[in-house]
Amino acid sequence: MIADQIDRETWEQPGWTIAEHTSNGPQPWDQTKYIVLHYTAASSTPDSFDQVEAYIQAMQRDYVSNRGYSLGYNWCVDRHGRIWEIRGADYRCAANGNSDLNRCGPAILCLVNGKDAANQAMIDSVNKTIATIYTAIGHPVDVVGHYQLKPTAC
Repeated sequence: MIADQIDRETWEQPGWTIAEHTSNGPQPWDQTKYIVLHYTAASSTPDSFDQVEAYIQAMQRDYVSNRGYSLGYNWCVDRHGRIWEIRGADYRCAANGNSDLNRCGPAILCLVNGKDAANQAMIDSVNKTIATIYTAIGHPVDVVGHYQLKPTAC
């Protein structure tokens, strides 16, 4: 959906795919009221392509093993501005707190270090993702932080 995104098939591992661990259908664009930004809250995040790929794979395995479902974000943006497809448009978000919040807002995870601000490459890629979502839904909507929908440090 997003030009130059790193498709899910690039990083997924057999037995741990999004499709194997979600029953959600496509993101319902006609119900979109906002776009939700998340961040990892990890003190440091990986940098190289291979490290980010391994990080996303590990998160996916952790979610499946400990939560019983796949990563809930639609896309992930790393510090180099690479856009990683997680659920993409193919599967509804599962990261915002509950079914109503998920249905109304796709989620973008930003791999920042701790509470660092996003760098320009990340900002540009987040804006590119948002613009693509606006095209999919046919109009702009608010962009909110996860904390604005559900009490969280995110």
